Amino acid sequence: MGEDGKEAQHYVIKIVDKTGKEDISYHRSQGVEREIEYFAKAINGEKDALVSATGSPRGALLDVAIIEASLTSKGQLVDLQTLVK
Repeated sequence: MGEDGKEAQHYVIKIVDKTGKEDISYHRSQGVEREIEYFAKAINGEKDALVSATGSPRGALLDVAIIEASLTSKGQLVDLQTLVK
C-alpha cells in the first residue's frame, strides 16, 4: 500500500541482450511527473544522480524512449533501440 492507503503501482523493466541474458528490475512507480522532471534536467545538461545519462542529447533521447515504452508497452517487451533510431 502507498502512503495514501491506495495500492502502490509498480513497474518491471526487463532487458534482454543479444545473447539472451535477462536483467529484470522491479520499481515502485513515482509517476510520469518525476520522469519528466529528470528528462528536463537531462536536456538542460544538469548533472543529477538520478539522471541516467548525465545530460547528453543521446541520453535524453533514451530517457524519452524509456518513458514512451513504460506508457505504451502494456506489459510487453519493448526494444528500446528501435525507439531511439
